[in-house]
Amino acid sequence: MYFGEGRHTSNPVDEIELKVLIDAAAERRLRRHPALRRFGNGPAKTARLVSIYYDTEDGALASAGIALRLRRKGDTWVQTVKIGRSLTAGLSEAVESDTPVGGEQLDLPAIADDRARIAVLKATNGADLHAVYRSDIRRTTRLLAIPDAGEVELAIDVGEIVAGDRSEPLREVELEARTGGAAATFAAARVLFDRTPVHFSRRTKAERGALLRAEGRIEDPLHPRRARPVAIKPKQRLAEALPVMLAECLEQIDWNAAVVRHSDDPEGPHQLRIGLRRLRTIAETLPGEAAAHLVAEARWLGREVGRLRDLDVLSRELVAPALATHPGDDGLAALRSALVGAAETTRAELHRTLASPRVQHLLLDLAEMVSLPTVGDTGLGNPRMEKFARKVLEQCFAKAAKRGRKIDSLTTEERHALRKALKRLRYAADFFAPIFPAPRVKAFGKRLRRLQETLGLLNDHAMAEEVLADRHLPGLDAPAVAFAAGRIVGHLATRFDDAWPSAKGDWAALAKAHPFWT
Repeated sequence: MYFGEGRHTSNPVDEIELKVLIDAAAERRLRRHPALRRFGNGPAKTARLVSIYYDTEDGALASAGIALRLRRKGDTWVQTVKIGRSLTAGLSEAVESDTPVGGEQLDLPAIADDRARIAVLKATNGADLHAVYRSDIRRTTRLLAIPDAGEVELAIDVGEIVAGDRSEPLREVELEARTGGAAATFAAARVLFDRTPVHFSRRTKAERGALLRAEGRIEDPLHPRRARPVAIKPKQRLAEALPVMLAECLEQIDWNAAVVRHSDDPEGPHQLRIGLRRLRTIAETLPGEAAAHLVAEARWLGREVGRLRDLDVLSRELVAPALATHPGDDGLAALRSALVGAAETTRAELHRTLASPRVQHLLLDLAEMVSLPTVGDTGLGNPRMEKFARKVLEQCFAKAAKRGRKIDSLTTEERHALRKALKRLRYAADFFAPIFPAPRVKAFGKRLRRLQETLGLLNDHAMAEEVLADRHLPGLDAPAVAFAAGRIVGHLATRFDDAWPSAKGDWAALAKAHPFWT
């Protein structure tokens, strides 16, 4: 392929955007949002943007995190190189270099930024570049002057991604500060998304095109998302590692909130609650009002999600197996039916909660904390992660040891407190596992999980007692149902009593174990 001589160049720009996926209903609400009139700084502008993305046959640019495109806006063509991939929480950060060109033809020597030009040439290594996918977007932009924050550009993109004979629709909102930086971007987001559930976009349009070309889709299926290991290292500083840990929490929370809104999969609420607990584990180690606010809001939302999770566990994992063993038991059948109905009602209530401004602000507050360059300025200094992890793990272990010191005489409430302390220790151990030798982490984690499983029986028993004693749940007052409920609670109590002696042994082994962080 021939590349023309460079004539027109531009300086590279460090571009930071917040991207949110929306549906048709959210688009309509956003276009009618009163903030557009209240804070609008000039009229809205609409343009059709046709972007053609280029790559080698084997996708060398995409593999290197480089997007190379030609974009037509009206009668003008602009060549753009972007280096940098989408970050978490809809935050896209890239070095962008734009070059006006005479037509639909690449002009690589015209790339002004040395880093961008060298990166493109190195990645392609002389291979031919071809048009591999395109986006056809109708973009509406408007400047918003947010009081005490800054000026932010709102862009509503509606169109499609096309790769060969494959195409997928896309609706996406982008917010980019003109003045005021990230704080202005998030201030605008809190105003605009007070009525719309936030679901952060995780891919650039170039990445979507590459995915469409390779797999026929532009987004990952909405399946429950489990916690994932975080890429932290022993000598890494807290300021660098903390955003990575918080970002992993946010990814799990945001993704599973979308799962709960769009499916009845019981694993969705479970993973959402785990994400909230993991956030609390990290945020509780940080001083300051912002961290304390995150902890409080995560605790509140965890309780809201927990109501549905408890009903799911009770109906699907505790009552359903009993009914399968006794299929002719009318009391168990009626109990299961009552619990399923209560879960449906609670699920609808949770959907409304997840769409509320309070939840949107929680997500945006956490995303802003991830995005800020001063995220490591926590008042803890900037220690190496190995030192920080040891301190946190030792604190968690000490709290658990204090609660388990008199394990033979613990009350039910004290056993619950021990279970929660061990859960926090496990989350912390999972976060910091990459820092320490894997065999030692694995051995400690095995003992910890075994003890947690036994204490989980205690939780099931206490949860069943509380839920089944709630006379506000329709259908639980019939004598046959009440009798069936009593049998379930009694069975759980027996299971826990049988397992408790082994739990004491597991605790003794854990308490004497050599912690992997020392």
